[in-house]
Amino acid sequence: EFFTHSAELLESIWPHLFAAASMLLMGVASAHLVMYKKDTRAALGWIGVVLMVPILGALLYGLFGINSLQRRP
Repeated sequence: EFFTHSAELLESIWPHLFAAASMLLMGVASAHLVMYKKDTRAALGWIGVVLMVPILGALLYGLFGINSLQRRP
């Protein structure tokens, strides 16, 4: 009884959980972009990718958009 009720509840709210997680990921990626990208055109391009393709865009930005190597002055 408990597991059937839990499964029904999860089945009814998973789209909302997915949407909330997607919005959170977009917000975190966009905030990181605004704070750390120096090139405005690159930042706007990445924000477009993150907003147009929410989860995949944020993952792509995490993999390819963040410079982990720092340049020497």
